[in-house]
Amino acid sequence: MGVSTYGLCVNCNSHQETRNHLFSNCSMAARLWNSILNLNGMNQNFSTWEGMVSRACLTWKGKSLLTTILKISWNAFIYYLWQERNQRIFQARFRDVVVILKDIIDTVGIRLRDKVINRLDNTNSNLSNAWGSALIKLVIPHAGSVMIKMVIPYGPKATLGWASGPNEPSGKTLWTPRSLWLP
Repeated sequence: MGVSTYGLCVNCNSHQETRNHLFSNCSMAARLWNSILNLNGMNQNFSTWEGMVSRACLTWKGKSLLTTILKISWNAFIYYLWQERNQRIFQARFRDVVVILKDIIDTVGIRLRDKVINRLDNTNSNLSNAWGSALIKLVIPHAGSVMIKMVIPYGPKATLGWASGPNEPSGKTLWTPRSLWLP
């Protein structure tokens, strides 16, 4: 008793399954990764697994919001592609790219909860809008510096308003839905 896949990629059923194909050349992987890059405002295509890894190692440095999202989404991309492969082989369950992308977006959103954003600009605003229903928490301490946090709402819909934050005794906190805040 065993599972035979005849060596074909179960995600596209058209090419030999290799690491290079499964994570970079497969039509499902390409659509999924291009969707992730589009959410980040990027448009880069990689022809091989090695090219993807090399690009990640060379450019995804630092703690910017974009770099953080790329690292999290890369891991989620690999995880969900492998999960989809295994579900197709062992459970005969098939999901569309849109469903897998939603799982990746949800995973990134959860991992970004309470993430401190290092600056308020259009790039971070666009990333916040692209990656889901996150709220932006703007903390304005009396010292004049600004700290922004992404928070995923789990309760009732947040409303616009000022309140003293428990962790910000010397400042105030503005909670607002992402669509109402930032240019």
